[in-house]
Amino acid sequence: MDLAIARSKSAPVSIEELKNSTTPMSSGRHYPIAHYDLYEEVMHSLEEAGAAVYSEQHAVSHDGSRYFGLLNLAPSDGANTQFTMTVGLRNSHDKRFRAGICFGNRVLVCDNLCFSGEAVIGRRHTRNIYRDLPRLVWQCVSQLNDHYEETESRMTAYRQRMLSGDEARALTVRAVEGGVLPPSKILKVLAEFEEPTYPEHLEEDGGSLWTLQNAFTEVQKGRNIFELPRTQETLKGLLDVTAGIVGGKKYTEVVG
Repeated sequence: MDLAIARSKSAPVSIEELKNSTTPMSSGRHYPIAHYDLYEEVMHSLEEAGAAVYSEQHAVSHDGSRYFGLLNLAPSDGANTQFTMTVGLRNSHDKRFRAGICFGNRVLVCDNLCFSGEAVIGRRHTRNIYRDLPRLVWQCVSQLNDHYEETESRMTAYRQRMLSGDEARALTVRAVEGGVLPPSKILKVLAEFEEPTYPEHLEEDGGSLWTLQNAFTEVQKGRNIFELPRTQETLKGLLDVTAGIVGGKKYTEVVG
């Protein structure tokens, strides 16, 4: 996925550019975390957890004050071959949001990206943030296995729940009303549901919740990467209810 998103001011950056980016000086009670420091700490925790990163992408926006990174993890032996786990990183220097780690998956056949939850480092950038950062990041990363197991379970439930055309249309409208996509995208989602770009998204009996989820993520390609965790959390909640999933993992605070 190209992180240079249309209609936004985000731009892809290399690791070297990220490392050399400017971090504002502390002001009052605000002690900004360097984007690269968050990235480096997450990479260290993933290594400690035995997870291997096979590709990564990074973007900044708002004159470099906001950062989003994607770390695509290599599948482990015996893992589900339909998807790989993805870790997203968020950080801001303008107090727009706290540092956070998003968990998601990338469907291999189509490269669709879907976030299913986020662990938020629940301390704003205060004096002792650098002292506590390794522990806070590890608390986030340690939830990765739970998200993997939940993703497998959710994928199975979605594929088993078949949808009529009327149900798909009603769910699409409700998702758009919830801010997942603008109204102008409704027909594109429904067209993708009825005739998926990738035939693998259809079940033997037709379209399922899995088909509809992939219709949304296909249409969402190229949209603002900074907003995907929020909008896809909304979509997940709607689809979970339809699939009969109760008590799925929500955004998790990791408080220092």
